[in-house]
Amino acid sequence: MPSVAVLCNPASGRVRGRLQSIRELGRSIAGDNYIEVEGAALDGPAVSDMLARRPDLLVVVGGDGTLHGVLGHVFATENAANTPSILAVPAGTTNMSALDLGVRGNPAQVLARLRSRMEQQGGMALPAVSRPVLKVLRSGLPPLCGMFFGAGIIARGVGYFASHVRDRGITGEAASGLVVARFLGALLGPDRNGLAAPVTAQVEGLPGMTGCRSYVAILATVLDRLLLGMRPYWGTGSGPLHVTAVQAGPARLYRSLWPLLRGQGAALRVEDGYASANLESFSVELQGSFVIDGQNYASHDAPISVGIAGQLSFLRP
Repeated sequence: MPSVAVLCNPASGRVRGRLQSIRELGRSIAGDNYIEVEGAALDGPAVSDMLARRPDLLVVVGGDGTLHGVLGHVFATENAANTPSILAVPAGTTNMSALDLGVRGNPAQVLARLRSRMEQQGGMALPAVSRPVLKVLRSGLPPLCGMFFGAGIIARGVGYFASHVRDRGITGEAASGLVVARFLGALLGPDRNGLAAPVTAQVEGLPGMTGCRSYVAILATVLDRLLLGMRPYWGTGSGPLHVTAVQAGPARLYRSLWPLLRGQGAALRVEDGYASANLESFSVELQGSFVIDGQNYASHDAPISVGIAGQLSFLRP
């Protein structure tokens, strides 16, 4: 039987109201290797101590931000040689990564399914998918690891979600839909609050986008599907990073928006302000913040390198 560790973020949106059942299920699966960690404590020693026990499977019960925090520990130098398989349980307000990885159901249902299959099949016989993990490097700071990087309107959308939507108790893609609708309205119509204001950035490594320019959005992801089924990348190349940039004031935005969001932008041209490619890495120097898996970070106007930390096996119970 493989060794299992379960980390639960009790502050996650879909854990509230289910914490007791999640706690009981987690302890029945992992015993003393069940811990609860939230907020700033994700950067502390609790996660590293758990990984030091070298579990075969690490179950992360939380949202995109919780998974992001854990992945940073998984790919830390002291843990890199002993990376566990990961089960991302969709327990946050948004769960873009877990849903793209094929995990469905509320947290208690997923854990109950895992426990049943471990009892019947020995656990590691569960279906799995291998995925790369994104890494962001900033000079003098620890690497940041996750599944999605965004800047411009994307970073503002995350801030808007935190201040206007999260506390309403709306979770899942309904919450995401509210934010997307608000920002599409700002992008296509009057933008009285500056929600769609461009960000100044210099991108290196994305064909067609050189020099300092104004961008509506810059994104990179290792996921196949984003929130609401969006796939805003269509470029060629064999790299694991789907990278897209849209300049400020792109041509024919009304007509281009649907193919852009659905990954059908092969006819969109760099000279009109649209670029997309599959890359191994790229760098960006921007004036403003950026996000990784829903967590905001200051850029400090310094170059940021975006690449791949490594591969992980993600389970689907």
